[in-house]
Amino acid sequence: MTRAAPRWAAALLAALASVVMAAAGAQALTPHQQLARDILQELVEIDTVTASGDTLKAAQAMAARLRAAGFAEADVRVLSAAPRKGNLVARLRGSGARRPILLLAHLDVVPAKPEDWSVDPFRLLERDGYFYGRGVEDDKSMAAALVANLIRYRQEGFRPDRDLIVVLETDEEIGDANQVGIRWLLQHHRELIDAEFALNEGGGVGLVNGRATIVSVQTSEKVPLNFRLEVKRAATARCRRATTRSTACPTASCGCRASSFRSASPTPRAATSSAGPRWRRPHWRPSCERSSRPSPAPLPWRGCRAASASTC
Repeated sequence: MTRAAPRWAAALLAALASVVMAAAGAQALTPHQQLARDILQELVEIDTVTASGDTLKAAQAMAARLRAAGFAEADVRVLSAAPRKGNLVARLRGSGARRPILLLAHLDVVPAKPEDWSVDPFRLLERDGYFYGRGVEDDKSMAAALVANLIRYRQEGFRPDRDLIVVLETDEEIGDANQVGIRWLLQHHRELIDAEFALNEGGGVGLVNGRATIVSVQTSEKVPLNFRLEVKRAATARCRRATTRSTACPTASCGCRASSFRSASPTPRAATSSAGPRWRRPHWRPSCERSSRPSPAPLPWRGCRAASASTC
């Protein structure tokens, strides 16, 4: 016996799909699809570039829509840790039989230089079945879907078996490096967002003839992996014998610097084979002279090698 998907999950899928379908323009939008499109347009046309934009304005705009739909003041919170930095926390109250689910999206976007765009990046443009504008994919379409869904749930009197918490955070694009977004919420307002699990951006919805057929789930995100290489070499007064090709001749650590190159074979020599003449690469080797100063610049030929320690 299979278990039906929760209503909130089906509605979330429908809202995400409706934002995509709204761009097709081939059919009239339902009232809910139009609402999702209007919310997306409002968000795109608020400049929320992480470094210079205003996510507080965007959070306040979404809060106003939710309050107008009948949400209580206590269930719609706009929280700000710094000027122009805003986070929205909204809650649809359920029966409380289970712990809440946290649904996340972010309001900030990466920079958009007008000279790099053929259209205004902060105006939602619909053309040939596509939306154009900064954030239409990352991540304002998801934010619009979450807000539109909460409004729909409220309108339809839907009461899940757990609270649904929507968080629209700031500064996600820089990993909340300044701790004014999700990090700040966790530290100062954990009680507002505490949940059994969270769903964040990632994955996607695939449509066939306007119907959602595929929902992909991303289970992890790329993370940085840093390496530090430390090379230690004991000082020595002699050059070590080079047995393989190296990128430079003996360095200042052995008191040598290259003064010139000598070619063992000044001109390429032809060798015969069944396939015809072959050209051998000339063999180069450095001539070094004793010096107490380091070589002023890397040697221009990467194929050189010291013939022996006695060269120095």
